[in-house]
Amino acid sequence: MYVTIRQVQCADTDSTGSIPLPILVRWMEETEYAFLRSRDLSVSIIDDKGQMGFPRTSVSIESFLSVQAFAWVAIELRLNNIDGKRIDYSFRVFQLPSDRPQPANRSASATTILDWLPFGQKATPSEVSASVSSELLNQYPLIARGEFTVACCRFPSHQLPRAILIPDWIVDRLGSQS
Repeated sequence: MYVTIRQVQCADTDSTGSIPLPILVRWMEETEYAFLRSRDLSVSIIDDKGQMGFPRTSVSIESFLSVQAFAWVAIELRLNNIDGKRIDYSFRVFQLPSDRPQPANRSASATTILDWLPFGQKATPSEVSASVSSELLNQYPLIARGEFTVACCRFPSHQLPRAILIPDWIVDRLGSQS
């Protein structure tokens, strides 16, 4: 599991406070990118065989609640399955309470859960993820949830992408705890 925290911007909501589906997809993707970076990966990788990446093959989203601009939300990403060529993720978006302390890095609109810790508090990412997960599940309103699948593909020059088996070193990094 991987969690990011972000502040909802005015441009993220419509006039009713609803979050349009493209915004939820963007939050989901930004959380995936942060998850990959936390494992020294990217959505576009160059190796000795050329460029490979992880294009989306499916996305589904359900939205439940509206949220106001400037509220804080947590986006939880779970890696559900790696089947050789595809990776299945699920995500949930929770509204955080308005009286929660501000992130330590106030200039960033998207932060990791570690940035949300009160000044001076120490914890490992796995300790924070475990405690945040139970908090989110038991206390905070669920705004949206969804799933998406990505395929591992090579992008040969001047050719269509082709699906490949996910290299073992990528599978190892995806499964590592940081």
